[in-house]
Parts: sequence; C-alpha cells; structure tokens
Amino acid sequence: YFKSRKIRPNIVSYTLKMTMLGTTGDLSGASDVLEELKQSGSEPDVALFNNLMKMYAVRRDKNGVKKTLNTMQANGLEANARTVSFLVKFYTEEDELGLAEHTYCTAPAEIQEDSLVRLSLMKLYIAQGSLDQAL
Repeated sequence: YFKSRKIRPNIVSYTLKMTMLGTTGDLSGASDVLEELKQSGSEPDVALFNNLMKMYAVRRDKNGVKKTLNTMQANGLEANARTVSFLVKFYTEEDELGLAEHTYCTAPAEIQEDSLVRLSLMKLYIAQGSLDQAL
C-alpha cells in the first residue's frame, strides 16, 4: 500500500493502516500490520498493541485479545496502566472476573495506583457484588 503511493511509512502511518483495517473488520489484516512494521525496521509500541486489543474487544474476541497480549509480551513490551485498565474492564465485561482480578494483582504497584486502573477494579468488585471492596 505505502510503496504504491510512494509514502515512506512510519509508526503513525502503520497505526492509521491498522485502524483502517480494524474498522472495516479485517482484524487479521490489522494484526499483520505488526509484522509489516517490524519488517520495515521499526518496532511496534505498547500503544499499537493496546489499539489492536481494543479492536478484538469490540468484536468480543477473547482469543484475539489474549493472543495480542501474548505477542506484545513476546516482543519484550510490558503492559502499561492503559493496558491493565483495559484488560480488567474487558475481562469483567466478559465475566472472567478471576482473570480480571489476576491481571490487576500481578501489575506493578505504580500501575495498580493509577486512577483508571483503580476505577476498573472498582467496577470489577461491583460486578462481583463486593461493594465493601469497591469502596
């Protein structure tokens, strides 16, 4: 795509391509963008993986979310606060409450203290019916 238009791709152009493919429902193509990026000599960042996980989540594809998370970790990238917040929220919505709690509990302390992560955790406890823990 980029070569045919004589565009020198960068992380922004790959992100746009991934978003465009994901928006049209081509999640396989969106996932392939990660490999294209690596072949171009660049490395995907956490934000790009978060974006792809959210695309899978919109389609309620737990396996796609988990596969993307595993690929991110295999690339030596660690989840940031946005990743943890998203995963806690996603797993809670998917009624994977144990996995949501595990995701929070295994996150570094500085991520656990993030306000978005704490809000996601509160929603998890509310979903479990544990109002005391939520407050």
